[in-house]
Amino acid sequence: MQAIGASVYQWYNNNVGLPGATDSNYIPLQNGTYFVIGTSAQGCKDTSNNILVTANLQALVNGSTRLFPNPAKNQFVIQLADEETNEGILEIADIAGKLIFKGRILFSEKESIFNLAPFNLSPSLYQIRLTTKTESMIFRLRKE
Repeated sequence: MQAIGASVYQWYNNNVGLPGATDSNYIPLQNGTYFVIGTSAQGCKDTSNNILVTANLQALVNGSTRLFPNPAKNQFVIQLADEETNEGILEIADIAGKLIFKGRILFSEKESIFNLAPFNLSPSLYQIRLTTKTESMIFRLRKE
């Protein structure tokens, strides 16, 4: 989710402020009703409309696309079920929803290995979002 036009932001889920969620971009980590309050440099506040977020977990449960190993140390593999897909957009966000990485990812033989080492990620829970031409999916990855 993205907000624009303010200099300070605070994201909320189910009317509770999300600690550390103060960037213009936020990737939700759980289902709920989200909104953002933006404050201009002059101190004027504006509240966004509510955004209902529900994850379609069925696609993840039936094994159509897999992310492994989980937990991961320094790399993970994404294995696609769609044989037509050869690229996508990968996003990594921390537990507060702060975007750490967003970039193009290429697949060879329906698989892509992603190296986490350059990001110096602390052991924690991260959200991985993969968007291809045919679908968008979210994984939760535990980094050891």
